[in-house]
Amino acid sequence: MAHEDKYVDLRVKHLEMIQAVTSRMSGYSATLKNYSITIVTGIIGIAFTVKMPGLIALSAVVAIAFAYLDARYLQLERAYRSLFDEVRLQDWDARPLFDLRPREVHRHPYAHALLSWSVAGFYGPLVVVVAVVYAIGRGCI
Repeated sequence: MAHEDKYVDLRVKHLEMIQAVTSRMSGYSATLKNYSITIVTGIIGIAFTVKMPGLIALSAVVAIAFAYLDARYLQLERAYRSLFDEVRLQDWDARPLFDLRPREVHRHPYAHALLSWSVAGFYGPLVVVVAVVYAIGRGCI
């Protein structure tokens, strides 16, 4: 009985480790969104200050690059959630392996992450706003 109780505690620790990775991925995603807004608005501000509307196009490239990174974090986060579920459903009387490698990243295609509401729903409108500002900037500058 002592081994089984110890295995349950170890299994909980394993799940906590996986959850910590998932939480970090989610935090990185939020950080990327903050940085993207800051950098995009900074580039737009500089473009208007130096009267170079062509610089505004650079902010669209920056937004797309951040979208790419954010989608990758989301893809990995989903893979770790699957790993969490897999470990949760294992036999709790067996010794956990403490494997933190998500085996099924391919089950969560990159395109699905890129087109998710949290990535496309954030960066899509950001790129549209950049395009509108670019159009306005070409007429004003």
